[in-house]
Amino acid sequence: MSEGRRFCENCGREVGQTTNFCPNCGAAQRPDPDVPTGPPPYPPEPGRISTEDAPNVPPPPKQPKRNTLRNIIIVLIALIVLIIAGRACGSGGETSSEVSPPAPESDAKEEEKKEEKKEKKNSKQDQATTVAIGQPVTAGDIEWTVTNARAVNELSQDAFGQFGKTKQGNFVVVDLLFTNNGSDPSTLTTQSLTLLDSNDRESRPDTDTFGYIENERNIFLEQVNPGVTKEGTAIFSVSPDASDFRLRVGDANMFSREEAYVDLGF
Repeated sequence: MSEGRRFCENCGREVGQTTNFCPNCGAAQRPDPDVPTGPPPYPPEPGRISTEDAPNVPPPPKQPKRNTLRNIIIVLIALIVLIIAGRACGSGGETSSEVSPPAPESDAKEEEKKEEKKEKKNSKQDQATTVAIGQPVTAGDIEWTVTNARAVNELSQDAFGQFGKTKQGNFVVVDLLFTNNGSDPSTLTTQSLTLLDSNDRESRPDTDTFGYIENERNIFLEQVNPGVTKEGTAIFSVSPDASDFRLRVGDANMFSREEAYVDLGF
């Protein structure tokens, strides 16, 4: 600053040595011309002081580090899930579009298997002895003779307790002779008798009809000694449309596979 120069205390412009008011802003000036004046210090611009140098200002909080690896893994998993879902949808669509009825060859093979099974069964029956009603036939140590067979729609008995006087249905009643030709006592069970119809449907003696068999003819689970013949009756429940019945008889020995057939004639 040059000695003797004056400046306005308000706006900082130079004023005359003897001027009492600033010609620029009109502010009053101090009358003492000997006191040098100058422009007032400008206030510091905001934001110029760094945070580290500012007094009593806490340091800024540290930003937490982002878990970059975790974010990458999450993104990869999401991509894998989307890829798998897309493939599943695509394969499902292909599967539904490619579904077709079984090939004729498969049907033919199934029919061949059924025919082979039927032929084997018929061959086994052809090899077994088949007789008519009234003719004896042997299976193992047992000789069987069907003396009578009939189809009925009602069973009745005069005195049979809890079963009631009559029972409606479709039944085949078979009267037979059971002779033990073995050397040990034998017991007749329902496993020894099987009734077959034209469709090869199998029926066993109906235990619910035992009450309609006379006591002296109910020989199931009765021990028959060697050389003894017993007269009995077996009742079978059958389908209304069943016909062409055959009775398959077997040995009383549960380990024996010997069997024979009786054609019932209806």
